[in-house]
Amino acid sequence: MSLSTASSPTNPEALRQTVVATVRGRSRLVLIAVLATLAYLTYTWWAFDVSGLIARAQPERALLLGTDAVAYKIHVEKSLRTGEVEIAVEGERTATYTEPPEWVDMTGDTIRIDLGDGYQVEVKGSSMRFVVPDYGVIEARAATDRVETVLPPGPVPEWASVNDRKLNARPTLDRRVQVSRSKIEIHRYFLGWENFFFPFNSVLHSY
Repeated sequence: MSLSTASSPTNPEALRQTVVATVRGRSRLVLIAVLATLAYLTYTWWAFDVSGLIARAQPERALLLGTDAVAYKIHVEKSLRTGEVEIAVEGERTATYTEPPEWVDMTGDTIRIDLGDGYQVEVKGSSMRFVVPDYGVIEARAATDRVETVLPPGPVPEWASVNDRKLNARPTLDRRVQVSRSKIEIHRYFLGWENFFFPFNSVLHSY
């Protein structure tokens, strides 16, 4: 009794149909992923009113909101009232680090933060030291009634806002430091969506 050639796994027509079905299945998944991404970007464009910001001549604000749509921000925050330090992903109630990430070193009362490409921050007590490549070192100290800031000689750069109440310096889109009388904050952006699938308290977070 002979076997039918139509059911043979080496039958060319059956093999072709299997390949076509596999390609079509994968193509649908790719298409769904692309459409989902476009839908998400469309939603964030509308939710953040990026068009309105551009129309009102606020392209820098629109750029920041656009960045928030495709990147996540990690805060390193020291409270000057309690001395506590918190490292967390912005907007995530459960996304607080129990151990500092590799780019943050905490030794005693000193916090050293590597923001990449030569940008370095050191926080000690109520003082902050920010090394900015091709500019110099910014130093700020939160006193009882004011924030004392020392900049390199020359005019204040356009990416820095300095007054008695607060220092706000953002030399690049993905790096920012802020010093007020109540806290010192360092922000660092990373592309992607941290905790998009699994939050920090999930055993599957690293997968």
